[in-house]
Amino acid sequence: MRTVTCILQFADGTKASGSVSAITPDGFWPVEYRGDIHRLPNQLTAATPDHLEAFFTTLATETGGQLQVTRKGVYDLCGR
Repeated sequence: MRTVTCILQFADGTKASGSVSAITPDGFWPVEYRGDIHRLPNQLTAATPDHLEAFFTTLATETGGQLQVTRKGVYDLCGR
């Protein structure tokens, strides 16, 4: 399973994060949010790992925040 976590730090130091754990790169997987998510202008309920990263990259640009992305694990391509 591949897990991508995006942590957005706002100018005041508060953080909001979103994480997706995916078995394959295809399809949409539930997004788990943590932190000050009320600061996010909108939220995705599901995303691919790449889509989540692009979404948070846009949020960082729009809010002037700093983005940290972590990627762990591998896809289970044999399970397709």
